[in-house]
This record gives sequence, C-alpha cells and structure tokens, in this order.
Amino acid sequence: MRPYKLIVVCLLLPLTKTIGQGKLTSIRPIYQVIDSVKDVDGYILRISWMDTIIEIKRTTKIKYNLEFERKFRKDDSYLPTPKDTLQNTEMLRFFAQNCASYAFERYFASVGLENNLFNKWTTLMKSSDMDKILFNSFEKISSQPIRNKRCKNCSFTVGSILVFRNKGNMPVHIAYYDGKFHSKYGGWGPKSDENISTILKSYWDSKTVDEYKFGQKKNSTIP
Repeated sequence: MRPYKLIVVCLLLPLTKTIGQGKLTSIRPIYQVIDSVKDVDGYILRISWMDTIIEIKRTTKIKYNLEFERKFRKDDSYLPTPKDTLQNTEMLRFFAQNCASYAFERYFASVGLENNLFNKWTTLMKSSDMDKILFNSFEKISSQPIRNKRCKNCSFTVGSILVFRNKGNMPVHIAYYDGKFHSKYGGWGPKSDENISTILKSYWDSKTVDEYKFGQKKNSTIP
C-alpha cells in the first residue's frame, strides 16, 4: 500500500467530525499535503482533497530565463533591456496563478473560509484536478447551454463558481460570479467582466456553463 493512502484514511475521522459540527471556518481541514517535489521555480504539491488526490504547483521564485529567451529569439547574443526584464518578470508572475486557482480563491473568500492554498502563487496542474475538487466538495446547481457563442437567457446565482465546458465536457475556463464575472486569462492579470459574452469571445469553444456551490450536496455534512 502506498503511503498517501494511509494518510487519507487517517484524515477521514477528524475531517468528518469537524465538518459535521458545523465549525468549518477554513478549508484547511478539507485537505492535506501528502508530499512535494521540487520544480524549476517552486514545488509540485501532491494533495489529498477529501477523498481524492490532486496536484498543485506553487511558485516560490520568479527568475528571468536568459537561455530560454535566447533560444526563443534564435539569438545567442541577446541581452534583455531593463524594460524586457520587467515585462518578463510581470508575465511570469501572472502565469503563477491560473483561472481555476483564482476562481477558488475568490469563492472561498466570499463565503468567509480562510484559504492558504489558492492564491496568486498557485496553479492547479490539470483540469481534471479542478473537477475532482468540484465533484467532492461542490454541488452542480445548474447547467446552461451555449449556442453560437451566446448564453441566451442565462441566469446565475450570486456567489457561485462557473465552469465553461467544451463539447467533450472538458473545462476550458472557470470564473467566480457575484453579479460580475471574475476570472484570469492565462498570463494576464485578473479582470471583472459585466457580461458573459466577453468571456465567450475568448473561450469560443464553450458549449455549456455549469454552476456550482460549495458544500451543497444532499448527503454532505459541509455547512
């Protein structure tokens, strides 16, 4: 038996007790870091989230990669200007958090749950990891179709997670909704959109928008 399986079992009793008592003020009881692997600019964290395993990248340093930039430009003599270095550093900083991490960060802040896992330095490694989180601790409360890049008559609940999915039901984008659509677009900073059409222009292959709320499963003891 692999070590992380033992850790998951050990977590179940204290987790159920804490959540069942309705005293959840942080997401900390929901997950446990099993192990970590050093990466070029940080660590890959292997995490037990309730009864599943996910991976999150945590960036701990931003460093200008001169070797990469020279290969990219096909110029071995290239030297960056101060402006180039600043722009590159800013881009790397924005890439340190993806749309899933940002949406969860906004969501947990909105419901008053302390969160030190999803922030500007973390990225969910796979879209399937995002779905694992949603399946195990969220409830899907609606699924609305997108046709011709339009979500006609769409209506969403304030304070929800919205997942945009393609025809294969794979997530292509995720946002937090509080009357506005809050999300991150790749290496750009967070932004707020008044209208869903702005998102659909960028994620044109979206076919449905699924809406989720935390801890709303019928058989869940999460308050």
